[in-house]
Amino acid sequence: MDSEEIVRRVNALKLSSSNKDGVVIISADLTSQGLQRLDSCLVGKVLSSKAVNRDTFRTHMPRILQAKKPVNIEVVGENTFLLDFHSVIDRRHVLMDGPWTFFKDLVVFKAPQGLQKPADLVFDEMPIWVQCYNIPIVFMQSTILRNIGSKIGQVLDIEAGDDGNCIGRFARVRVMLDITKPLKQGIWVQTEEKSEAVCIVLLYERLPNFCFSCGIIGHAQRNCDSKSNEGQSDKYGNWLRAQSSAGVRSPIV
Repeated sequence: MDSEEIVRRVNALKLSSSNKDGVVIISADLTSQGLQRLDSCLVGKVLSSKAVNRDTFRTHMPRILQAKKPVNIEVVGENTFLLDFHSVIDRRHVLMDGPWTFFKDLVVFKAPQGLQKPADLVFDEMPIWVQCYNIPIVFMQSTILRNIGSKIGQVLDIEAGDDGNCIGRFARVRVMLDITKPLKQGIWVQTEEKSEAVCIVLLYERLPNFCFSCGIIGHAQRNCDSKSNEGQSDKYGNWLRAQSSAGVRSPIV
């Protein structure tokens, strides 16, 4: 039985008044035990137009995630998997150190809360480091970069010194990116004194597959539903991928 059929049947049960009797009441103690299990679980969805083989995913994903201890993996939906970690450190690493890819397709991980089911989760964002180029020196400080980064996504971190200043050819800002929207290629910035606007150029570290037509992560150009760019040059391309990044990086399969 596929997930759509399960949802249809659940909805049919909800409409039937005969199913209101005999509700099973779960004690607070048992519910608490179940909620504790959530601390070891994540739900991951592979954003791909192709069906992902369960055995292939179970074999390769723990290595991709660099898990130090075993990870139990089961299918819970279309290209959606429940990962049960034997280590809270491994789980935290997966949540904090993305983005993650499976054969270059993005894998979005979510931590279920309360009575959420896998079908309730929305896989619409991912954490990512963004390199910001062409920034005036006076803007290379964490407070200003936080303002700039907020135009890309929710700011999670900024690479800066103890004094809050950034040094180098570019600044690095880590954001929670809304993957339902096209990738931003740049951001225009100017001072209150209405100085000449400066274009901050954006490059993305470990950027998964994305569409060169619409700029949205999660599908290739050949699978794009948008026909607005037919016969035109691509608005997006590999130039959005950062060529280098700092720190330890996970392997990309």
